[in-house]
Amino acid sequence: MSINWKKIKKYIKLALVFIGMALAAILAYKVRKAIIGKVDEESNFWTIP
Repeated sequence: MSINWKKIKKYIKLALVFIGMALAAILAYKVRKAIIGKVDEESNFWTIP
């Protein structure tokens, strides 16, 4: 039984895209939360912990 590398590469690419999108969403959420939190606390809200 031979391994179909084209299919495997396609699935790896899809997995990487999905992981990248998930990380971007998490990062965007953290940044937005940090900015909103800092706006409530002080005027210098661009410092993200």
